[in-house]
Amino acid sequence: MRRTVRSVLSAPDPSEAVDHRRAQRRSTATRVRYRVDGRSTWQTGLARDHSRCGMLLEVAEPIGPQQRLDLSVTPPAVAGQPRSHGKRTYPGYVVRAAETAPCSSFPVGVFVAFDV
Repeated sequence: MRRTVRSVLSAPDPSEAVDHRRAQRRSTATRVRYRVDGRSTWQTGLARDHSRCGMLLEVAEPIGPQQRLDLSVTPPAVAGQPRSHGKRTYPGYVVRAAETAPCSSFPVGVFVAFDV
């Protein structure tokens, strides 16, 4: 009985299973220019992490879910590969937003999914 209980308690919980479909995220602290759809003014935010599917972008003011964005990014250098020159613009949309650091210049975290 004791072995059975111990093996059940040490078995991984299925609700805590790792989602292998999730793209690998990379930490960064890169300035990103963004423009909310329909506006002509570009704003500056700070990318905190990114993957091939999206990024966590810290911004000064809240942006609502499903809001479309254009993100202007200078791709980072990758070890062993030639440096990419110039900025690239990626279309995307806001998945959700959350407060990050109220005292910082970018107090709102916006989770952006890239259009694929």
